[in-house]
Amino acid sequence: MEPGEFLSPAEPLLTGLLLDSLGWNYVFIFLAIGSFTSFVLLLTIAEPIPHPAHA
Repeated sequence: MEPGEFLSPAEPLLTGLLLDSLGWNYVFIFLAIGSFTSFVLLLTIAEPIPHPAHA
């Protein structure tokens, strides 16, 4: 199971819980942290470089 398969369905639930208990400021902070974490993870992906003999 990949991390996105677990976290994506859970995000609306976590957002709703934060909104009910803490307010919109914490919701936006939570979503910003999640987006930043996803962006950092995206930056770590290394694209495969084809070998010149196979190109």
